[in-house]
Amino acid sequence: MDWQFHMNDMSRIRPFLFAAGLTLMAPGALTAEETGPEKNEYAPEPGGLETFWNDVRFNGEISSLYTHTNPEEGIVNPNNSIKRIETGNWNTVARTEFSYKNRAAGINLRLEPWFSFERHFFDHAGGAPYSEENIQIGRYQAKFSGLIPRTTLAAQRGIVAWGPAFFGSPSNPFPDTSSTANPLEEEFGSDFLWMSHAFNGTWSMSAYQNYSRGSIDSVDSNPFKRAGTVAVHYNSYNYNVSLLAGNQEDYGPIYGAYGQWTLGEATVLYFDAGLRKRGRARYPVESSNILGGTYNSGKAVRKPEIVVGGSYTTADDTTFYGEYLFQGSGYSKGELDLARDIALAANENLVGAPALSEGTLGLAALNELPYLGQHNASLIVSRSIGDFDLTFQNQTNMQDFTGRLYGSVVYSYGPAKFTLSLLQAYGREGGAFRQSVDTQVVSGMLLRF
Repeated sequence: MDWQFHMNDMSRIRPFLFAAGLTLMAPGALTAEETGPEKNEYAPEPGGLETFWNDVRFNGEISSLYTHTNPEEGIVNPNNSIKRIETGNWNTVARTEFSYKNRAAGINLRLEPWFSFERHFFDHAGGAPYSEENIQIGRYQAKFSGLIPRTTLAAQRGIVAWGPAFFGSPSNPFPDTSSTANPLEEEFGSDFLWMSHAFNGTWSMSAYQNYSRGSIDSVDSNPFKRAGTVAVHYNSYNYNVSLLAGNQEDYGPIYGAYGQWTLGEATVLYFDAGLRKRGRARYPVESSNILGGTYNSGKAVRKPEIVVGGSYTTADDTTFYGEYLFQGSGYSKGELDLARDIALAANENLVGAPALSEGTLGLAALNELPYLGQHNASLIVSRSIGDFDLTFQNQTNMQDFTGRLYGSVVYSYGPAKFTLSLLQAYGREGGAFRQSVDTQVVSGMLLRF
């Protein structure tokens, strides 16, 4: 799918579960074994092999999703000849999970072999449908929490994500691929090492370092870059704050913080902030050529980003989320207007100056800013009604008032889930949220066993 945002699970509105988990490792915390029923002293002790198999679990799931996309084929991507977006994608994934958890020894092992089949469809020139199969270790984890007191060490293939915001996490230096337009789809992970240590029930720290792209598909425009970060967490009764400092290969230091404040049972306020460089961004600049402008990447510097938001839950369990994102590295209002003017001129000169026009539009397509504009707002509503989970989201750029509407329905029946989601972009052609996808429909199912 061409664009992604945080919808596949509700982890981003449940921040600091990691810090809460560290609190449970503090002295005096009761484990499940300590609070469980008393053992029969006359029962024979299980042997080593029997004990091992009692701690082993096997399960798995099969998901099949179909995505139909109507690309934006206007001034930025005429006839879908620049971005060449897929118009259809059928993705079927089968995975088996093997896990071994020995709480007494503090060992938690997990291995997930994945088999995926994809069928890709296009409507642009030369875009013949094709299929691909992939068998690999989608995820794994080797976690040890008993070697050093109140410390957890792990090697893992997965998604490194934190913070409460749906807009993303400006404090996170790792590629965020944990969420898509479909609430059932789960991305492959990258390889990283992490460590956490609880000083007491209030203070803790954690550190992350990636070391491989892992099972994430390699693309030329997004090469693997090493990144690492260290965070200090403060976990109080009704508020939590984390401070982070790290480094990204080629892009330099990144500093950040995130936190939340619980005002009551119904209201939560939160933020996520970062000072970072978006090194693969492209910016429009005026030029004397016939298009009136071109694109360059030399303007990328370290700038602040911040998401502030809050949630309110009503008596009938309907939850509203409101967020504002300031992305310092995004386009100003003048740059959004200039980019649109350049695209209009490029369309008018596709016949007279095809190389210049198509090359300029291609530079615009290479932009890797998470959001194009500087000022963005989001409203999300979620509710569960019986076996149905409903979500609605509206994202808007506050400079040119383009946006996209998203809605999804998930129906659960026993071990199966069925989903249908719809995305629709709106606003002026070529605006901040009308660069790639016009309409997108996703349907599918997931079966756990």
